[in-house]
Amino acid sequence: MKKTKDEVLKEFEEFDLKLDYSIDFLLQLASTNSDKYLPLDYSIKSLNRLEDLYEDYLNEIVGKEVSNTDMVNWIAAYMGICLVKEFGGGIWEVELDEKLINYGLPGIYKIPGLAESYGWCPYIAIRNFGMNRRNGIFTSSIMSHHEWINK
Repeated sequence: MKKTKDEVLKEFEEFDLKLDYSIDFLLQLASTNSDKYLPLDYSIKSLNRLEDLYEDYLNEIVGKEVSNTDMVNWIAAYMGICLVKEFGGGIWEVELDEKLINYGLPGIYKIPGLAESYGWCPYIAIRNFGMNRRNGIFTSSIMSHHEWINK
């Protein structure tokens, strides 16, 4: 059953309040498990290390104590910061159009150079990576937006 807009807004408010903590927990998980995940410095290059961390999480090598929901939210928060840094702006909002695939999911909107209504949802890239386990999905999900801006 689809969530109501009130439920979606409540969940987004909780997500938004936890953004800083999400990043802290992700960085702590990465730093206590292996140097191969570091540095997570919000650069586009660091997204490959983030994929390595998520791959190891999915294979139950690291983060066994972390729920899937928390891990996905932490990764989404980190990816959002990377996108904002790469494009010089953007804000978190939640998609409220029930017809769209990312309905109810947080995303980055008001990205400089793109239409104000256009949003980028990190959860789509995270889902794609979980299904395909191919390196470069996180990076390409962000970098493909340069093509839209340069048109």
